[in-house]
Amino acid sequence: MINQFKVKQAFMAAINNAATLLSFDVIELDDSVKRPLDKITLSPFMLGAAPETIGLSDDSPDLQLGAYQIGIYTPKSKSENLTLAVAEQVKAYFSRGDWLEAGGQWCRVKETSQSEIMQDDTHRKVFLTVHYSVIA
Repeated sequence: MINQFKVKQAFMAAINNAATLLSFDVIELDDSVKRPLDKITLSPFMLGAAPETIGLSDDSPDLQLGAYQIGIYTPKSKSENLTLAVAEQVKAYFSRGDWLEAGGQWCRVKETSQSEIMQDDTHRKVFLTVHYSVIA
């Protein structure tokens, strides 16, 4: 059986590892959290998985596909090139074929795509969407 909580833990561990090695902050946003204006931050979002798992029989492994999104925010006062460079650095931690694990639940990265750069009043932002498969 596929455990979505462990899938999230696997992604959070990989995101926290990348952020630590690259000296960025990870912020899980809610209404009470303000994003720092002068720092590069990463914000993870679990987009979900297919509602049904695929299995050949009751005792065969199940396969599920899903997507996880990582928001990358850089100060608007910095150049667009910085935003693109940070996206490439983070994307390197989610390459096709990479395996992520938490509590025995394994996820395989199928593909990582990147959005266009967007901006608001304070930040430039780009989103990486990590498509994955899970076998249990």
